[in-house]
Amino acid sequence: MAELTRKEFYKLAESCLEMTMELARHEQDRVNVEQCRVFNEWLPGVLKYDRLAADLPGLTPARPLTRWRVLLITLVVLAVSTLLLQDFLGRYFLFFFGLSATMSGIALIFIPERLYGTTIALIEGKVLRIVNAMEAILLAQEMGLTEAAFFKTTENLAAAKKELRIQLHHAQRW
Repeated sequence: MAELTRKEFYKLAESCLEMTMELARHEQDRVNVEQCRVFNEWLPGVLKYDRLAADLPGLTPARPLTRWRVLLITLVVLAVSTLLLQDFLGRYFLFFFGLSATMSGIALIFIPERLYGTTIALIEGKVLRIVNAMEAILLAQEMGLTEAAFFKTTENLAAAKKELRIQLHHAQRW
């Protein structure tokens, strides 16, 4: 664990705002593999600080599972199991097995992506938790920032928080 210094806190507030603005450009209810990767690379940099890691227990990385990846995995498992079980099972059981697996694949298309992957809205919720924790540290005046740095950091965190709340509100409406 590293100690959170003033300079790192200031840079982290800027990176929260940058992350927020980047996430706002994407569709809220879809899993974006690239944004999951970016968030997963950014998160260890946030949690390496002892103060933030203590305030954010249970903050997990994003799961970059898209609908098509899950569907492809399902189809591959179906094809392999059908080929392997072909000799051991009767034709009728194999027919019902294939039919049920096909129906499961079709039903998988209608399952919301947020159940198996991390959507942009869920990533924004995680970033909002980080922004709220940083804002609590800032308002407790634990960092000892100069007046200019305090106001700039407050401005960055407030802008990030406002944008995240707007995006999450729009995601809930749909």
